[in-house]
Amino acid sequence: MIDRSPLVKGLLWISVAAATSLLLQACVPLVVGGVVKGVSMVRDRRSTGQQVIDQGIELKAAGKFSSEFASTASISTNSYQGKVLLTGEALSEKSKQKAAEIVTSLDGVKSVINEITVGPTSSFGDVSQDAWISSSVFTVMSTANGVPSRTIVTVVRKSNVYLMGLVTEAEATLATTVASRVNGVKSVNKVFDIISAQQAAKLDEQAGSTASGNNGANNAAAPIKDTDTSASSTTTSSGTDVQVMPIK
Repeated sequence: MIDRSPLVKGLLWISVAAATSLLLQACVPLVVGGVVKGVSMVRDRRSTGQQVIDQGIELKAAGKFSSEFASTASISTNSYQGKVLLTGEALSEKSKQKAAEIVTSLDGVKSVINEITVGPTSSFGDVSQDAWISSSVFTVMSTANGVPSRTIVTVVRKSNVYLMGLVTEAEATLATTVASRVNGVKSVNKVFDIISAQQAAKLDEQAGSTASGNNGANNAAAPIKDTDTSASSTTTSSGTDVQVMPIK
C-alpha cells in the first residue's frame, strides 16, 4: 500500500523540487525509476512555457494515478510538446486503458502513446537495470558527435529505451544508433518530433545550445523501432508496436 501521510507527501514534493532545481541549473542526468531526463530549461529546444506545461502534465498524471490505482499499477508519464508517453505495468487491460483516458483528459495533452504492459510490476532488479541503462545511454549520447543530448528525453522500462525530443532526421538516426549499442538494451523506440536543420539551428540559437561530444559506442546494436512524428502536427502516428491516442 502507498503511504499517504502528510510527512511522506511533503518529502516527495521536496524531492521533486530539488530535482527540478538541478534540471533548471544545468544539464544533469536525473534518474528516477529508470528514467533519465538529460534536459534543462536553458538548453532544451522547447520553449520555457512548453516545458512548464509538460512538467505540469507529468505531475498531474502522477497524482491521479496514485489515487486511481494505488499499488495495482506502476506507471511512468513523460510529456514532450504535449505528446505523452505512458510506460510501466498494470494488472489488467482495463487499468491500462483507464490510465490513457486519465491522461487524455488533462489540459495541454495533444496525444497519448500507451506503452503500458499488462502484468506484474517491475522487480527491484528491473528498476536497477533500467537506471543503469538510462545513465549509460545519456552518457554515450553526451559524448557522441551530432547528438543534441541536452534536448533528448530518455525513458527506459524493462530494458526497452524510448527517445523523445525535437530533432532532425540525421540527429534521430545518430541518437538511436548510439543508444542501441549500449549493453543490455533490448530495443530503441523513436518517439521523436522531427524538425528541419534550419529549425534546429534557430532553436539552438534561442536556447544557447549546441550538440557536443566526440565518441559513440561500439557494442552490437539493439533493434530500433521507428515511431517518429512531425513537430508541426497536433496528432501523432505510430509504428507497429506503439499505440497512439490522438486527442479529438
